[in-house]
Amino acid sequence: LSSLLLPPGITIGIALLQWIGLFWISNQIPTMSSANWTSFLIYILISSVLSILSNILQQRDMEQIKIQRERLKEREVELMEQSNRDHLTGLYNRRYLEGKLIREVKQADRHNYPIGIIMLDIDRFKGFNDKFGHAAGDALLLELGKLLRSHVREYDTACRYGGEEFVLVLPGTNLDVTKNRAELLRKKVVDLRVEFKESTLGAISISAGVSAYPKHGMTGDDILISAD
Repeated sequence: LSSLLLPPGITIGIALLQWIGLFWISNQIPTMSSANWTSFLIYILISSVLSILSNILQQRDMEQIKIQRERLKEREVELMEQSNRDHLTGLYNRRYLEGKLIREVKQADRHNYPIGIIMLDIDRFKGFNDKFGHAAGDALLLELGKLLRSHVREYDTACRYGGEEFVLVLPGTNLDVTKNRAELLRKKVVDLRVEFKESTLGAISISAGVSAYPKHGMTGDDILISAD
């Protein structure tokens, strides 16, 4: 039982106590001196060794199972994270945004704080693709994604909404501050330079719409529509 339920060290201790007890009995109780103690001690030795080996193997197997379970959990989290990310920019995707807004609105309602929304897109993006090619368009989207990630707080959420559209969710931010954040981003994008095939692509601009919960709606969909 100890080999199945307890660590090897405790099993060894129990085996030693048995040995000590049998030696004491054989020496202290004359009526039992005729028993075949040698065979009994050998039996305890062999059974103890086998039990300890079984315990060690079992512990090793359990440790391997534990490691495999942890790896599976890590892989599950990784896959879940990948399913929530846009493959090009690394920002969260529209699917994640929809669930995030539901959670944020519930929190904002419970704790009575606003939520700012910025929806932005790249001006004349189709013309940019036609002029420089879709690979250059992807490079531009990637650089804009990097810019957005570098200008959000830890508890903000930056998403690629679709195509050249992006959304920022700013918990605890009122409409005026949200406008200022949008204007700052607009100015940053004007200075953005995209390196593509040893060329620098400039003259980029964005347009943005802003809204805030609860001023422009009581649900995530409402404030998104308002910003749009």
